[in-house]
Amino acid sequence: TPASFAAMKPLLYVILTVFLILCTASCRDDRRGRAQHLADAFAASHADTSSTVKALAGVRLDSARLEYSYLPSTHEKLGRARRLAEENRRILASLQAPQYSPVVFEMLRRQLWDTGTAVEQIREELMREERAYEARRPGWMAFYRFRVRRNDGYMRFFQYMLYYDEAVTRIEGVVDMNDSLPVYRAIPEG
Repeated sequence: TPASFAAMKPLLYVILTVFLILCTASCRDDRRGRAQHLADAFAASHADTSSTVKALAGVRLDSARLEYSYLPSTHEKLGRARRLAEENRRILASLQAPQYSPVVFEMLRRQLWDTGTAVEQIREELMREERAYEARRPGWMAFYRFRVRRNDGYMRFFQYMLYYDEAVTRIEGVVDMNDSLPVYRAIPEG
């Protein structure tokens, strides 16, 4: 009857609200659980049969953000600038040594100018790209630390930034935070 339905209406709203809250919480935990499972599988790939792996903290998902300094293209440009700067130092040392020919002196001076200009152009290009770079990416990321202990007692610690796809079904890329120059490395599907 309409009167009994009107009396049950607030109860139905409460039941529906509780159901939605539980469903949302379980979906969120399911995504976190999948991320933890993928991270544990990634850590297990660093161990062999004579070692054990232990996660040092659980995975906490955050919206994915990839810093400009982690990009391989950035490291390539920095490496090129370092090589040019080293060549510049070598040419400068040659220029400061006594020269017997004005032609050689002029060639070295020109090379010094060219390498210095190239380094400055790379620096300006890096600064321009960094200002225009959008660090946010689709998907999720998590900082993950684990240790691997071998049977002989040797222990090694690992720290990675793991990048997941939007549905948290696979790890798309990693950044090894133990490297002196951390670089984003994409993981191909399959």
